[in-house]
Amino acid sequence: MTVKGKTGALIAASAAIIAGVGVSGCADKKAALPHEHTYSESEWMQDDAGHWRGALCGHKVRKDYGEHIYDNAFDADCNVCGRIRKIEENKDPAESNGGSPDENKGATDEKTEGFIIGKNTDGLTVEGISAEYALNREYRAVNFDSLSYAVYLCENGVKCEEVPRENYQTTVYYGSNEVLTPQELTADGQYTAVVKLVGAVYADGGKADENGLTAQIKFTVKNGVETFSMTEGKTEQVASVNDKMSATWKFEGVRANGDAVTFWGSEAEMLPPDTETVGTHTATVKYGGAESEIKYTVKPVPEIVNGGVDITAKGGLDIQTDGDFVVINLDDFNVEYSVNAGYTYSVKTALVYLGTEADSIELEADGSNHLVTVRVTFAYTVEGERVTRGYTQAFGITVSKRQEDENLPIAYSGAEIAAGDGVVHLNVQDGAAVNVRGETLEIKNISGEYGQSYSLVINADKPATVIVNLCAEYGALCGVARGGDKDDGQYIEGYEELTFEFSPGGENSIYILSLSDSPNAVIKIYGVEILYGPYSTFSMTPPPRQREES
Repeated sequence: MTVKGKTGALIAASAAIIAGVGVSGCADKKAALPHEHTYSESEWMQDDAGHWRGALCGHKVRKDYGEHIYDNAFDADCNVCGRIRKIEENKDPAESNGGSPDENKGATDEKTEGFIIGKNTDGLTVEGISAEYALNREYRAVNFDSLSYAVYLCENGVKCEEVPRENYQTTVYYGSNEVLTPQELTADGQYTAVVKLVGAVYADGGKADENGLTAQIKFTVKNGVETFSMTEGKTEQVASVNDKMSATWKFEGVRANGDAVTFWGSEAEMLPPDTETVGTHTATVKYGGAESEIKYTVKPVPEIVNGGVDITAKGGLDIQTDGDFVVINLDDFNVEYSVNAGYTYSVKTALVYLGTEADSIELEADGSNHLVTVRVTFAYTVEGERVTRGYTQAFGITVSKRQEDENLPIAYSGAEIAAGDGVVHLNVQDGAAVNVRGETLEIKNISGEYGQSYSLVINADKPATVIVNLCAEYGALCGVARGGDKDDGQYIEGYEELTFEFSPGGENSIYILSLSDSPNAVIKIYGVEILYGPYSTFSMTPPPRQREES
């Protein structure tokens, strides 16, 4: 679409867009607005090619340009400006033969037609088109034909002669599509106006490249929203953590060009409503350059349960088992509550252990305290809003393995556990439990104190080597004590076979120091062997313990 007119009022002006090769003046580079040139009416400017009226304001512009006019080939001065030209004698063959000269053969130069530009012209520059046009109630559309803009030739980045309106054409594009009716630009977005010369020639008669002498001007039309109001949406509700009521609000409004617009809260920019705080609030909604304030009320959620939920364990919290694990399920707990009338609800009860929620859980029989939580969750509807309420109760449950001998634990000191050529006694501090399981002697720390000490006392009447087979799952320190002196000992963890050297006379003992305060820190003695010389003369395993008669 070619746009020919340029008169009319500018709708809105923000920052002027200058496209092409730049903007600067010829005589006055600071000139920013179109200038009304004045021309000499009494004198002609001229050169060999033609004559014109020169500008009196100092700008390099001209009007009334034309080629020189002569009566015939032998007329020396221009009929308009008086330009004198050189005449060659006897140029017309008819005259040399005595005839009359042919007046139609007098002019030998071809006529140059069109808008003459300088040979250094390298582009165009445009003034008067703004970067943005905002539509409003007074101006519902941009009429591009009415924009007052001017086009200038440009040489080496310097703005020069203004181009007459008939010597340039402008095409408007929206995206990549040509706008066929630029008098009604209403679509929101960016436009491009492409300006190019038409009918331009150089002074020597050469035709200018119209596609090379162009300018592009980009501008934006803002067809924003002027007013809007909410037509759908709930502005009174109960508090709910899952509520997204702002996204469900529907609005209807009017754009600047008069078009109707409909949008949802999810498409707008707004102050996120605080749907948890009880009271009246204001949400500011912004869309398309306009904004509106919406009032809404949040009411407290009615409690469905009267007086809370009572959660108790049916059995004890200290459990003994013959296996390695015990299963706890919902049937091991009582849940009691009273619900307000008038609500439809659902209730869910679950066990929570180590971050996992289930109907049943498995606890290891390791003697430790396991934290198990019972959670009761109510879901119900209040005024169309789905809400939930949860109640919890935590329990500490200890699971341990059952002892084989019901008379244990028994703490004692100085018990003789074997006899022969050597005598071995077991000395145990208070707070320990001793149990015989088959051919293994177990010593268990039931006091829960760190550093529980035990000793195997060896009475040997001659030099001997003592070998002890034991297991300390939680770590222990073992060494030899002679009288009141103890050596540094060695650290053991798990099963070890230890060898110690004894000298005769006095009391020699092997001390065992537990390095755990866990009640599960069991030290197991599998056997003691005493070697006199290269041969074994004494060996023992703990015999079955005899119960005392009552």
